[in-house]
Amino acid sequence: MRWKDKRTEQFEKGLAALTVFVRQNGHGDTGLHYETEDGFMLGKWLCNMRAKYKKGVLEEKEAGELEKAGMIWDISRYRWEGYYNAAKEYKERFGTLDIPCRYVTEDGKKLGVWLNNQKNSYSEKGSKACRLDRGQIQKLEALGISWEGKFESAWERKYRLAEEYYIEHGNLEMSSTYIYKGENLGKWLNEIRLSRSKTGFSETALPEERIQRLDAIGMVWEKEGSWEYRYSLSEAYYREHGNLDISQQYISDGGIWLGKWLYMQRMQYRDGTLEAWKKERLDAIGMVWGSKAECAFEKGYRALEEYLVQNREKKIARNYIMPDGYRLGSWVYRQKRKKREGKLTKEQEKKLKFLDSI
Repeated sequence: MRWKDKRTEQFEKGLAALTVFVRQNGHGDTGLHYETEDGFMLGKWLCNMRAKYKKGVLEEKEAGELEKAGMIWDISRYRWEGYYNAAKEYKERFGTLDIPCRYVTEDGKKLGVWLNNQKNSYSEKGSKACRLDRGQIQKLEALGISWEGKFESAWERKYRLAEEYYIEHGNLEMSSTYIYKGENLGKWLNEIRLSRSKTGFSETALPEERIQRLDAIGMVWEKEGSWEYRYSLSEAYYREHGNLDISQQYISDGGIWLGKWLYMQRMQYRDGTLEAWKKERLDAIGMVWGSKAECAFEKGYRALEEYLVQNREKKIARNYIMPDGYRLGSWVYRQKRKKREGKLTKEQEKKLKFLDSI
């Protein structure tokens, strides 16, 4: 008899649960916290499948089976389209998009709130806070949306605060965490700088009229020599890629040697000369303080600990693969070779003192 591994069993269980959900509901949008009657966390499992698909590590066969069952790969776009269609139906029915904020559709969509959110997002056009892409803006405009709202736009409100700060201080020099009259003005100015620096790559370029208005109150567009400027580039990289896995040779689009700068932050941390607030900021964007080799060792060691807790059999075959796909057998044999060659650090040797018995 050929036994299925845990990963295969889990996939088949998730696929079956998705098939049932789609058959019962007519779509595959379970929501993140949806749980089947037998306790299977289908929502979170689907989220995990989407992440694997996006990274390109989901097997083609599995992706095909999920798609056939009704998988929605881009859940945000799917939901946006659902609300857009609801707005379209409202327009066809009532002849207007002047939707009360509390209006809810028959199937529970808070359409008034959603439309207001689209307007607020559009008001941030030119900054990363704008969540609308060009195609979505065009679809809403074709539907007849009026971007002007009752209230002052978020951009105008923040600009007015920046103008007040400039009148008080004669400049716009502040850290990216500076709070002014309850608003994180430093962060907003930083996002504006990044938006303009990426005009060629952005769906929503900063309008020239806004650039001129900011120039009039002393906007400094590039602070290339500052720690904050390099941090902002690192933050932008993290938001785009989800990590700071940057080689030491990496140079940003603007010609900043970002890889070397991150390396220097690690060196300062090891020397004990990096200020606590800088470490805290870098931690927030996924900074890994160890070298790649150290991180790889820790990943293998954690996998080994997990294996030893869950298995009575301590001997690990060279070709053994963990349920999550990690090649633990290969890692163990590499550590044994390094131990024989004297290439493990004292700390690593201490952690792997039982290595010869597995």
